[in-house]
Amino acid sequence: RKIWDKEPALFSNRAQCFLKLGQAAKALEDADRCISLDPSFVKGHFRRGIACIALDRFEEGAQAMAKVLEVEPSNQDAKASFQVAQIKAHRARQAQG
Repeated sequence: RKIWDKEPALFSNRAQCFLKLGQAAKALEDADRCISLDPSFVKGHFRRGIACIALDRFEEGAQAMAKVLEVEPSNQDAKASFQVAQIKAHRARQAQG
């Protein structure tokens, strides 16, 4: 194993790169790896939330953003993403009947 395999910031940063490239599934993998290495790493949860929303996994996205907001209640990006995820999750539930 390489030493950087244990660095949460590396996986968080790479998750952001994957998000910019439109590769949400890979971003989610890296965000999850980041969180597994350091559950308190806020950016890992933020990246996870964005990836989940991009994958239409809105409930999971809202949960991830809620974790960000527990630590950073004034994070405007997390607030906006949380609201988007909640609205989309609600619409998806309504569409299912």
